[in-house]
Amino acid sequence: MTRVRINKFLSSNGICSRRSADEHIRAGKVKVNGIIAKLGDSIDPKIDKVVVNDKIIIATSKLEYYAFYKPRGVVATKSDELGRKSIADYIPDEKKLNPVGRLDMDSEGLIILTNDGELIQQLTHPSFKHEKEYYVEANMSESFKISDLNRLTKGINIKGTRMQAKSIDKIKIEKRKNMIKFNLVLTTGYNRQIRRMCDKIGLSVCTILRVRIGKLVLNEIGLRAGQLKSIDRDQMI
Repeated sequence: MTRVRINKFLSSNGICSRRSADEHIRAGKVKVNGIIAKLGDSIDPKIDKVVVNDKIIIATSKLEYYAFYKPRGVVATKSDELGRKSIADYIPDEKKLNPVGRLDMDSEGLIILTNDGELIQQLTHPSFKHEKEYYVEANMSESFKISDLNRLTKGINIKGTRMQAKSIDKIKIEKRKNMIKFNLVLTTGYNRQIRRMCDKIGLSVCTILRVRIGKLVLNEIGLRAGQLKSIDRDQMI
């Protein structure tokens, strides 16, 4: 008999992330064989009946991976309590896929969708230091100096959290438009990290486009905004 933690079972079957699964369990929304589950409970997927929000969860054995070009203005979650357009609007109903990591509503570009809970954990946990690359356009304040970009790679403390870019390159300044353009690589994924870091050095971000996750490059897979494409696991890591 092979038993797995409930949070891992839900993540592996594309229901939600492990963290979200724990939140559902705490809220009493998960039942196993009719009994409300507790944090840390394990199940046998072949025998036990798991229900989340009154919906029976059926185990899937096929792992799927998709690259998606999230358009600007779309929420990078499967649902939104405010009724805004979300990634779920682009996923076929029969697919149990979860987005990997964050990409805020005002940003666009590459995001991975999968039902592989282990991959989600590997790509999102900061200890693995997986790279995500972004193309950034920002307006410059009067106090901004090009040397201020060094602060992004040295690290900036924002409300008790140290945020740091791994690298910055392809820097281009358009003085006529008072705009700077550059590519930035992160190995962390704090909420609105690029915007908050740039704000600290006098840059007002107007465009963020995620162009790469690990080995997967947006231009190389030929996606346009709103498009979804099946990929292989080894294309990413």
